[in-house]
Amino acid sequence: MSRGGITAVIDWLGWRRRRQAADWRRALGEEQVRVLAEPDLAAPFSLEFPAFLEPGEYLLLAAGNIVPCDGRVVRGHSIVSDSPASEATSAARHATPAEGSELLAGGRVLSGWIVLEVTRAARDSRLARRLREGESD
Repeated sequence: MSRGGITAVIDWLGWRRRRQAADWRRALGEEQVRVLAEPDLAAPFSLEFPAFLEPGEYLLLAAGNIVPCDGRVVRGHSIVSDSPASEATSAARHATPAEGSELLAGGRVLSGWIVLEVTRAARDSRLARRLREGESD
């Protein structure tokens, strides 16, 4: 590979990492999510910032939403990328989580919808840990 090609790849990876960091920060607090009163689609919901989510709450996540905290799938059908970090490579990994599956913060719902039970507060999630580690570098 030529020197110019290597530089282009490095520039592209830097851009992807900056985009990933922006996605993670948005997941942790800038974009509100739907919090259901119970794990039923007909249940009343409120909009909350992810920073205030606590274990035991139920979230309705649809296509385009970032998974804001670690949780367990209660119901729904979707395709979820495992994390924005996987998008930094050409081989992004996607999964179709079944009911009872654990999802980690930072993934993106690509299609469909899921009801997620929060198992770890956003501030204690894998995503928050990675952001804190990145800030200390």
